[in-house]
Amino acid sequence: MDLFVVILFTLVLFGFIARYISQTNEIIRQEYLWLLAIVHIGLSVTYSVYALSSASDSRKYFKVSSQTENWMDLFDTGTSFISFLAWPFTRMLGMSYYPAMICFSFLGLIGIVLLYLAAKEHVSRQKNDGKLIGFMELLFLLPNMHFWTSSIGKGSMIIFGIGIFFWGLSRFNKRPHFIILGALLVYFVRPHIMLAILLAIIVGLLFTNTGIKNFIKWSLFLLSLIIFFFISDNVLEFAEVTDINIFDSNELQDRALSLARANSGIDLSSYSLPMKLFAFWCRPLFVDTNNLVGFIVSFENLFYLYLFYLLITYSFFYWSKLNGWHRICLFVFLFCSLALSQISGNLGIALRQKAQIMPLLFIVIAKLYEVRNTLVNKETKTFNFSRN
Repeated sequence: MDLFVVILFTLVLFGFIARYISQTNEIIRQEYLWLLAIVHIGLSVTYSVYALSSASDSRKYFKVSSQTENWMDLFDTGTSFISFLAWPFTRMLGMSYYPAMICFSFLGLIGIVLLYLAAKEHVSRQKNDGKLIGFMELLFLLPNMHFWTSSIGKGSMIIFGIGIFFWGLSRFNKRPHFIILGALLVYFVRPHIMLAILLAIIVGLLFTNTGIKNFIKWSLFLLSLIIFFFISDNVLEFAEVTDINIFDSNELQDRALSLARANSGIDLSSYSLPMKLFAFWCRPLFVDTNNLVGFIVSFENLFYLYLFYLLITYSFFYWSKLNGWHRICLFVFLFCSLALSQISGNLGIALRQKAQIMPLLFIVIAKLYEVRNTLVNKETKTFNFSRN
């Protein structure tokens, strides 16, 4: 019975959210938000079926949270924090496994929607152009992101936290409380990702010359630097490493080796850094997969190769057109990729972890694509006008 109640409640709640968003932002179409929801729901059902025949961590989180009497016993960073977040659903409300899965999947969907809204805030068009699915909309429909953020686990909560954080950062002067909330959520789920985000913000601010007043820019820089040093020791303790240098850490290499023993494992310790990143971003690619899931994912990974081609070529010509927020998104994607690729010892883990940060790449590429099309259209109109 609780399954049908939760399904009905989340659908009604999303309906109100989608309606409010479309009424307050004229370039957001309610139909597309529902399309996002349909894709996410479909892949959530697919994941639930997949979890029946695999050792899904979601069952472990459900079991631990439902069997723990004292909620605060679960309050800690990392794995325990997911059980802490699940406790109100599984223990206090007494939800069974699948209703709790729906609640976490809903939060994953909201995180994706927030990232999409933030991306749309930085496009030049101020009115809806009549298209239901443009290039940006297509990117946010890619399945890997929805599949791995649809269950009780770190994937759904990281995408939720990142969505809150970057939606707040998109208008940081108006939404500082969202930045704090998103940062705390990301930190408690994956402290090393929050550390990478802070590093990326520091670097991004250094490369930002327009759009932010110098006083605000350097204030944010110093604040990020202070928080970085404040949490760095905690991150090292959490990751069980002794050196913050992720490129030369015996502990991380040992962890990658242990993860590589899985059926889908690859020995990252023998790879160069570029090959580690390539494996993290774009594998499997048909020839190195040994199951149906890997074969299906290969199609999306092939499309990722095309996206990286666009990123490299368009960045060369249009880098100056990106504002500070877009540059921070790109640097966060790169820094998080560097951190996660060091310990993603098998392709299954790489698929889960990259799903949490790929939307940041989508945001940057979609902006570059829009800038390129805008400039091309202007040149075409100027050429036709001169001919006439």
